[in-house]
Amino acid sequence: MNMSKNMTLLLAATALLGTLTACEKKADTGVGPAEQAGRQIDQATSEAGKNLLDAKERVTKDLDKAAKESSDRLNKAAEQAGEKIEQAGEKIQEAARDARKQ
Repeated sequence: MNMSKNMTLLLAATALLGTLTACEKKADTGVGPAEQAGRQIDQATSEAGKNLLDAKERVTKDLDKAAKESSDRLNKAAEQAGEKIEQAGEKIQEAARDARKQ
């Protein structure tokens, strides 16, 4: 049992030492691996945010353009329909005048 405790203690000490060594700052860069990973995550997140904002801007412009084109087409169709209705009304009035003459 005593040997088992010693082995467990040795493994725990080794794991602790390994953990502390991994977080230690390196002299050549001044940045430890955890900090370097954090900086990379920050950079990736920042780039992703910029890309999302750019995509949002492009989509917004495309939607605005599509909405304007749809609105222009709808206005043109309404104008053409109005002209056709006006022509039909004129024909009805002309037919009514012709019917009164007879």
